[in-house]
Amino acid sequence: MAAAQARRFWQCSYLAVTAALSVAAASPARADSTQTDPWNGFYVGAFAGGAWGSGDTTTDVGEVNATSFFTSDENIASIEQNASGKARSGSFTGGVQLGANQRFNQFLIGAEVDFGAFDLNGGRGAVDVPYPTFPGPAYTVKASYSTDWLLTARGRLGWLATPDMLLYFTSGLALSDVKASNEFFDRLVALGPQRATQGASSRTRTKAGYTLGGGIEANLGGPWSIKAEYLYVDLGKVTTKGIVVPQAGPERSPLNTSVDVTANIARVGINYSFSD
Repeated sequence: MAAAQARRFWQCSYLAVTAALSVAAASPARADSTQTDPWNGFYVGAFAGGAWGSGDTTTDVGEVNATSFFTSDENIASIEQNASGKARSGSFTGGVQLGANQRFNQFLIGAEVDFGAFDLNGGRGAVDVPYPTFPGPAYTVKASYSTDWLLTARGRLGWLATPDMLLYFTSGLALSDVKASNEFFDRLVALGPQRATQGASSRTRTKAGYTLGGGIEANLGGPWSIKAEYLYVDLGKVTTKGIVVPQAGPERSPLNTSVDVTANIARVGINYSFSD
C-alpha cells in the first residue's frame, strides 16, 4: 500500500511540476527592473504529500538475577527480539507554511516555517509466544511509537536556473510530539484471556531534531509559485520505562523501550508572494 501511495504521489508531483514549468516558460519576460520580483519578500502557502517513517525500536527486560521474573537468558532474548527492530509506518502530511526570500542576482537565501499533520504510527511485537524455558504459559509483547504533528523552521539556499525556476537546499529545526509505548502480559492459553503477569508504560515528549532536504520551485506568473520538495527528518530517541509484575510473588523485571524516529517526506506546495 505504501509503495502504491508513493507512486501516485510522485505521478501527481511530476504532472504538477511539468505544468508549472510549462506555464512559467510561456509567461512573458520581465520588461525592466521596476517590475515586482517574485523571489524577494514574504510569502505564505500550503502543502500536501506523504511521510514514510521508521522507528528504530529497542526493548530491554533486564538480566537474570535473584529478583528477575524471566529466570533465563533464553526467555529474555526471546522477548527482546520480538519487541525490537525497525517499525515502519506511512501517512498523509499537509499543512501551511510562511517564509521570506532575498535574491542576489541568480542566488537566493531565505527562511521558512511550516506546520502540518504528521500521523505516523508503527510498532513491533508478537502474540501468544511460548517461553523457551517456561512450561505452559505464552507471552504477548508490544512496543510502538506515534506522532501527531510536525513543525519545521528552516533556512533555504537557492539558485535560479532560469528567472522562473529555483533549485534549493534547505535545513534546520524539526519539532514534534513523539509517543513511545510498550505492553507485556502472559497467560496459560488453555485458560482463556486471564493474565498472570503483566506490565505496560508510555511516554510522550516534544522532541527537537533536525531536517534537511531540497526541492524545485517554479513561478507561475505574478505572485504564485508551485514547488516539489523532499525532507529527511530525525527526531531522536524517546524512552518509556515500565515494570513486569506477576499476580503473586516478589519477582520484578524492567520493561523499557526506546524508539529513535526518523522520516522521509515528499510533498508539493503552492505559495503566494508579497513581492518587493
